[in-house]
Amino acid sequence: SYRECPMCKGIGLTRSSEATAISYFRKIWLMLAQKKPAAVRGTFSVQVANYLLNRKRTDLADLEKQYDASIVIEASTALHAHEGHLEFTPREAPL
Repeated sequence: SYRECPMCKGIGLTRSSEATAISYFRKIWLMLAQKKPAAVRGTFSVQVANYLLNRKRTDLADLEKQYDASIVIEASTALHAHEGHLEFTPREAPL
């Protein structure tokens, strides 16, 4: 779903916080399944981070367990609701 853009006072549309959170959740899931990183760190707007930590907490925990990876979600007041950043830490190569 979309909402009025707070920057242009409704002239444009941006994704809602919920839609953005679901999109990033899917990206996390896809990267865990494909690349098998050791850790994922996501930095999002406060609204998106709250959605992920409150509404998707169980799903994130399930992904951590299934893919044996750490997932850290952080909030940043400097980001708008449609902005976010994901970092993936690769697993160390066995000796």
